[in-house]
Amino acid sequence: MGDKVKTVIASILKPIDDTRMYEKFGLTLRQTNRYEVNIIGFTSKNPPQDNKIRFYSIFNFNSTSTKRWLASLTYFVYLMRIKPKLIIVTTFELLPFTIFYKIIHSNVRIVYDIQENYALNFLSNRNKSYLTKMVGYIIRGIEHLSQRYIDLNILAELTYAKELSFLDKPVEFILNKYKVVDLQHITLPSTLINIAEKSELVFILNGTISKNYGIYETLAFAKELSMCIPKLLLIVVGHVTEVDLYQYLRQYEQQNSHVYCYIDTSPISHLILLKAVELADFGIIAHRLVDSIKDCFPTRIYEYMAFRKPFILQDNPLWTTYCQDWQCSIPVDFSNFNIQEVLSAIKNTNFYPNGFSQHIYWNSEAKKLIEAIDSTNGTKH
Repeated sequence: MGDKVKTVIASILKPIDDTRMYEKFGLTLRQTNRYEVNIIGFTSKNPPQDNKIRFYSIFNFNSTSTKRWLASLTYFVYLMRIKPKLIIVTTFELLPFTIFYKIIHSNVRIVYDIQENYALNFLSNRNKSYLTKMVGYIIRGIEHLSQRYIDLNILAELTYAKELSFLDKPVEFILNKYKVVDLQHITLPSTLINIAEKSELVFILNGTISKNYGIYETLAFAKELSMCIPKLLLIVVGHVTEVDLYQYLRQYEQQNSHVYCYIDTSPISHLILLKAVELADFGIIAHRLVDSIKDCFPTRIYEYMAFRKPFILQDNPLWTTYCQDWQCSIPVDFSNFNIQEVLSAIKNTNFYPNGFSQHIYWNSEAKKLIEAIDSTNGTKH
C-alpha cells in the first residue's frame, strides 16, 4: 500500500462493521487513496467482504463485563503489530494505551472521535451510587488528561462542545448523517417479510434497544394502538444491551401477536437495520429525555427521512422543530398521549409534502472529515 498513511480506527464496543467506523470513516478515508485503513473492534456476525480494508475482531464480551476494562492491553498489542501513523479512537478506555503508544512513537497523530458523552452516561443513566459517580469522574479525568496528546477532537453531536468544555485541541463536528448504501444483497427472514406484508400498518423500532431509547414506551404505545388497528405490527430490530431486557422481549413477543422481534445481545449489522426500515410504514423514536440524550440528535431521524418514512417522535423541541419544516413526524409525549389523536394524525397527515432536506446525507460530513484528517496528518492532496 506504498506511501499511504497507515491508519487505525478502533472501538471497544462497536463492531468492525459499525456504520460510523466502517461505512462512514473507513470508506471515506480509503476512497481518498491516501490512507491504509485498519479497523479494530467488536466481533461481527457478518464481517464486511472488503479486501481493501483490514479488520481485526479482537473484542467479544458484554458491555458490563470486566473484560471491557482489560481489553485495552489486547488493543495495544495490535497497535504494536500494525504500527499506525494515525489512530482514530472512538472509546475512552482506549485512550491511555493509545497515548502510551504515541509516547513510544512520537510522530503518531491521535484523533478522538467522541460519539457519546461517556461520563454523563454513567452519571445520568444509571443508579447514582458512589461507585457510579466515581466511574464517571474517572472517565472525565482520562479524557481531560489525554488532551495534551490528542491532535484533533471530532464531535458527533453539537451539544458536546458545551458539555465537554475542557477540550483544548482543534474540534471538528462530524455528524451522523445518512450514508447511502446498497441494500439489494441484504436478506431478512421470510417470516418477517410475510408478516409485514399481511399487516395493515407496520411500525419499526430499530437500532440500539434499551430502556433509555424507549423500548418500554414503544411497547406500551403499540399495544394501545393495536386495540384500534387489529392488523398492526411492531417490528423491534437491533442490539439489546441488557440480557434481562432481551429475555423480557422474547417473552413479550410470544404473548403479543402484534410484535415481531429480530434482536440479539450482540451488535446487528447496520445494513440489516436499514433493510428492515423498508418494510415499515412508520418509524418510532421514543427516546427518554435523560441528560445524556435530550440534547443529542437521533441518527434515526436522518435514516427515516432518507427512506421517506414518517415516524412517531418523542416531543422534544430540538427534534420536532427540525422535523416540522418537512412534516415528516408526529410529535408524541410517550408518557401522556391520547391514542385517538395519534390515530387521527396517522390517518390525516400529508407527510413529506415538500420532500425532505438534502442536508441529511453524509456527503457534507465526508468532505469535512477528509479536510480535518488531512490537516491533522499533514497529508497533501
